[in-house]
Amino acid sequence: MICYVVLAHRLPAQVARFASRVAPSRVFLHVDARVPPEVWEEFARTAGRHDNVSLLERVPSPWASWGSVRAQLGGLRAAVEGRYSHAVLASGQDYLLRPAEEVDAYVSARPEASWLTCARVPVAWIGDRDGGMARFTSWHLPVRGRRVRFPLRRRLPSGLAPHYGHANSVVSTALAGWVLEQMQERPELEKYFRRTWTPDELFLPTMAMASPYADRVVNCDVYYTDWSAGGAHPRTFRTGDIDALVAAGRGSAQKMPGGTTKLFARKFDPGVDSAVLDALDEQLLGLPAPAARAPEETG
Repeated sequence: MICYVVLAHRLPAQVARFASRVAPSRVFLHVDARVPPEVWEEFARTAGRHDNVSLLERVPSPWASWGSVRAQLGGLRAAVEGRYSHAVLASGQDYLLRPAEEVDAYVSARPEASWLTCARVPVAWIGDRDGGMARFTSWHLPVRGRRVRFPLRRRLPSGLAPHYGHANSVVSTALAGWVLEQMQERPELEKYFRRTWTPDELFLPTMAMASPYADRVVNCDVYYTDWSAGGAHPRTFRTGDIDALVAAGRGSAQKMPGGTTKLFARKFDPGVDSAVLDALDEQLLGLPAPAARAPEETG
């Protein structure tokens, strides 16, 4: 059985809605240690209302920092200890494009596989002039979400080749267990990746392709995202995107980056448009109209 590792820093009602949709699958929830007390209390209430939600130890996890990787590793450790087959790495703004039981069946049918985007750096589509190499070879410090780079040349730890991929992925616990063992045995790994740029997009793909499970990595993206706006973050989906979302979920869309199998989408924000989530519930997840749902599930 699979589980979900959700990293969140806002939108507790959205996370609660996601948790209800994937139930009874376990959700290991990490909440950024920097969130205001009132937001944390709402996340804690979410865990109390949903039997399938377990709270992880909190660490500060600002964007582009090593803290995001620490949070992921905490969730992967919980998945390994719980003897799940796979962990879905998600954010607090993700949603299903297929019913939870279909996701579970799809993933469980390949018990040794992991689904990650793993592009050997340099790659042109990253957008950096050097194809992303400096993210590895220069010393970085994220400051309030901005990239501070120092011209200090660095080498990757022994046995690793630079790879890039999206943070959201589906990881087998066999691979996760190997990564956790490596982190314990090789303290230089954290020291190195802590000073890369966007380590949550570098660490796991690089480790996966250096692992004994590299030949079981499916190099695809099971998340549907829209990067057409440019910049470091994808567009927030709205009701006008419902046809594209439904096509992605049903596998009837035209050729898409990362392959045509899309199990999830990001990102959503009920404060921007909650109707798009209602439409996904009805058209893809087979759930009743909003008025028929329990209040705590509406987000």
